Amino acid sequence: MPSTVYSKWSPAMDEPPRNAGELERECRVYCGYLIGRSPDEYVLQKYQAFHAHTRATTVQTTDRFDRLLLRTSRCCPLFARLVDTYANHFLKQSVVRKKLVLLLAILECSPATYRLIDATDRGGWLRLTGTLCARGLFYVVLWLVAIIGFGPLHAVASLRLARREGG
Repeated sequence: MPSTVYSKWSPAMDEPPRNAGELERECRVYCGYLIGRSPDEYVLQKYQAFHAHTRATTVQTTDRFDRLLLRTSRCCPLFARLVDTYANHFLKQSVVRKKLVLLLAILECSPATYRLIDATDRGGWLRLTGTLCARGLFYVVLWLVAIIGFGPLHAVASLRLARREGG
């Protein structure tokens, strides 16, 4: 007997990915973004198990712009970073952010990857300062590119939604 949670999902939505291969690719792209390497079998299994068990009801959307961000983020780790940068400021409850949080939780529990997340940077204060400045500059560039790329699309999507709800 299907629960009410499952009734929110319909095959017409392009959420969740249609097969395990698509989920595996999504997981690999997101791991490339988060930790800079491919996931091991444990991470892949847990990521797929979550989506299979819950049918990803907690990470679904009917919003067109959110689906666009999700599709864009699946392309490559750089696009995942770009989408996350935009969503971090303007769509904190986006599907991409939820999936990244889920994957981070899995990576923190994985024996093979928890050290990559919990490790501190090595080096003195000069190296730390240089690293922070470089990362900060890279983030600002990503933020500007994300706003220029996604901002107008988000505005149009919001206007369309407001018109539909208002009239």
